[in-house]
This record gives sequence, C-alpha cells and structure tokens, in this order.
Amino acid sequence: MEYHAEVQNPDTLAWYPCMIKDVQNGVFHMQYLGSQWTHIDQVGAENTRLPPLKNAEGENHVTFSEGDIVEVHTQTAEDEPLGWWKAEIRGIQSEYYLIHYLSYDYSFDEIVELDRIRVVNDRPQLDPRDFNRTAIKAPEHLRNWITSGSIDSQLSILIKKANIFQATTDVESSSIIILGSDMASRRARVLVDILFKHEKEIRKLEQVKAHKNQKFSETKKRVEQEYTEEFYIPSTHVGLILGTKGASIQRLEELYNVKALVNKQSVDLEGYDEKMTLIKLSGKQQRDVREAKREIMIVRENYPIPTKMVGWLLGKGANTLKEIQKNSSVIRVWLEGNQSDRSTGGGEGTQPESEIHQLCIVGTQENIHKCKLLIDTHLSFFDD
Repeated sequence: MEYHAEVQNPDTLAWYPCMIKDVQNGVFHMQYLGSQWTHIDQVGAENTRLPPLKNAEGENHVTFSEGDIVEVHTQTAEDEPLGWWKAEIRGIQSEYYLIHYLSYDYSFDEIVELDRIRVVNDRPQLDPRDFNRTAIKAPEHLRNWITSGSIDSQLSILIKKANIFQATTDVESSSIIILGSDMASRRARVLVDILFKHEKEIRKLEQVKAHKNQKFSETKKRVEQEYTEEFYIPSTHVGLILGTKGASIQRLEELYNVKALVNKQSVDLEGYDEKMTLIKLSGKQQRDVREAKREIMIVRENYPIPTKMVGWLLGKGANTLKEIQKNSSVIRVWLEGNQSDRSTGGGEGTQPESEIHQLCIVGTQENIHKCKLLIDTHLSFFDD
C-alpha cells in the first residue's frame, strides 16, 4: 500500500508507515496506516523519513546473507500497527530466516519468511519546506458539500491527477487543504476550481430535477383526485375553442373550475376525413367536467324557420345571416330544403299548409345559443 512517509517511535525505534494529513509551523500531522492507531500524531521532521524507493522492499530477486542488517515487518502487540524493526539475520534455512532484533534480547528472536524482510531504508527525513500548505475556501453554496464527506472520492482523484501528497477538508473554515510541491499545488488549485464549477452545475441540475419531480408528484396527486374526460374535435376548430389569445378556454376553466389541455399534435382517426385534436378536461367535480365538455363540444343543431321569414333572415346576398354567424362565432350556418307542416283546418276539404325551413347551425353549445338569440331578435322585427 502506498503511503507518504515513515515515522519513528523514539522509544522502540520502529518505523511506521503514515499518511501526511497536514503540515503547520514545520510540524507534520501524521495518520498511521491500519485501524489500531486512529489518532493524528504531530511529529517533528527529525522523526520522519521518506518511504523506500520502489522495489527496495524484500522481493525474490533480493539475496540476503547471514549477518546482514535488515528491517523486518512486525508488531509487538495486536493493538499497535505493523512497523519496520531493525534486525540482524542470524541464520538462513531455505526460505526461512532467523531474526535477532537489535537493541532487544534473544527472547524476541523469531523465524520469518522473505516477504517480511527488506533492506534498510536509508532515505532522508522529510523537509517541511517541500510541503506547501494551500487552503482553498469553498464558495458559500458548496460549504455543506465540503463538510459532508461526500467529497472524499473527488479528493482521491485530485491527489492522483495533481500529484500532490494530500488533499483534505477543514470543517471549520469550509476549505480544501492541499499539501504538495509548489508546482503540484498550483496544478491542484486549477483542478479544484474546475471541481467547484462542476459541482455547482450538478447541484443546479439536481435542483431542477427535484423541482420537476415535485411538480410531477403534485400533478399526479391532483389528477388522481380529479375526474377526467377526453374527446376529439376537428383540428380546424381548435382556434374556436381557444379563442383570441386563449380567452375562450380560460373563461371555460374559470366558469366550471376545470383544467383544459389541448394537445398540440393532430392525429388521423378512423371514420374521420380530417385531422383531429385531443381535448382533455379535468376537474374535482364530475358535473363541472361534463358541463364544460357539453359547452366545448362541436355539435349540429337544427332551428326551424317559417318559409315566409327566410328572405328576411337571409337579407340581401345572405348578408344578414352571415353577420349573425360572425357575431355568434358559430362555425357554419345554412338553410336546408323545406318541409311541409300540415294541420287540419276548420272547414271540410280545407288543408291549410305552412312550410318550414330548417336552419342548420354548427358550433359550440354556447355559440349556437348566441346564434339563436340573434336570429330570434332579428325575426321579431319581421312585418307580415
């Protein structure tokens, strides 16, 4: 396992692998590997040294002889971490080595295998000047993230990419603490700035997502509690339903306390010669939804007009009827062929007859009602 330094216990003279957590005022703050010692130890530079160079530890290609001074990986108790202890090889039998620990009596001698032996690590002590300490304060909106612990995985990536010794967080100042050479620290600062921007974008997206999820949940809950009806109308009639700037559909929603949704896409339906558009009405009361549907549905209604009044209703060039259609906003209005309305008269052999024309009106219930009122008003001025 990789580590930053080795720290010597001045009492036992054993060396323990450590991670550098901080450097302040020339003092190293060290954390020992393993779970035995979890505290952070403050160590002077004189009790430190760099880790051995790669391949310096005992491996199969290293040959040891009796009398060699080596370091052995061991521990004196289960409640302390493994460390490297200086020893002398007193005997070799195949792959087994008789070890005598220097400065200890022979009662501590033991037999170990090759994988626990390495050459003596003679690397120099650490120099605090090589460990620039840089504190990068987090923006206000990211301070909870800095102190939550969820940043740890990002710090591990930062250490590798910037080639620094350590990157930790300081809860009190809401900062990222960087330890490394001057060049590595500058590189790390750039990467931290990128990390902050990236996390800001992530949080922004999460907020948008959370807002959308909340709106979806609210809409779903409302829909589950509402009565809904769906139906199709000819796409050419959508403008009539919406009205100018949506005024008609807004009036409908306010009048019946419903929500109207007009699908933006037209579809082809079997049995219809033109494009159709889906209308969805939702409301808390079934009665309100049905009343709104009745008003919004496009229907055809016949309105009887006495033959003698047809000319008066049409006007010159049918302009009167066209004006009524325009003012009532119905989709279409026209006269169909007449039909006889026969009734029995008072004298024998007499059969008075009055002819009735059917005026066909197509539109919403409301507009058809307006149209009939305009017709009745106009016909009231008819003079026999």
